[in-house]
Amino acid sequence: FLAWFVLYLCMLNMFITVDARSKRVSSGNENIVNESELEKLKDELRARQEVNRGITDVKKLQEEEANLVRELREWTEKYGKYSKERMVKLNALGQVLYKQKRFDDVLEVSRELVDVNEIVSGPETPNTAYALGNYGSVSYKVGNLRECETAMNRALNILINLYGQNSKEVVTHRAKMEMYKVHGSIHNNGISYEDYKNEEEL
Repeated sequence: FLAWFVLYLCMLNMFITVDARSKRVSSGNENIVNESELEKLKDELRARQEVNRGITDVKKLQEEEANLVRELREWTEKYGKYSKERMVKLNALGQVLYKQKRFDDVLEVSRELVDVNEIVSGPETPNTAYALGNYGSVSYKVGNLRECETAMNRALNILINLYGQNSKEVVTHRAKMEMYKVHGSIHNNGISYEDYKNEEEL
């Protein structure tokens, strides 16, 4: 009888141990599930924060745009349409519009910057070449390939006259023309101011 009683106690102790281990494992699984749910909540919170941050950024850009439009109007009245001061505001407005991905509006601003630079800086200057390059890039982005080609070729002609065929400025500009698939970008010398104006009238 004593032997059977000892065996019974051993069996009972074994069942208690197994049950305790089972509870610990179960508890651990619950913790794992909770941690997984917590990570999901954190991800959702981060996503919401990103959305809110994006909304805030858009509002800031819209406010900045409104201020620039007002200042541009004031500076045009004060300094005139063709002035360095107006160029500064136009350039800032173009950057704000670009950040909002409003490329059609950017195109208008960049085109106007070319006109203002031609008068203020001169038609054969680095500033005008830079403005033409920007205009060509935006034209390409919105799908106006003819305007892109004309502007990029005009900028190329200016850069060649200023810096020479093998200059860093010309090589870099030709690479950009090649990227935009401008015809004859490797071998031509661009177009003159007169030819550019004739192209505009067509």
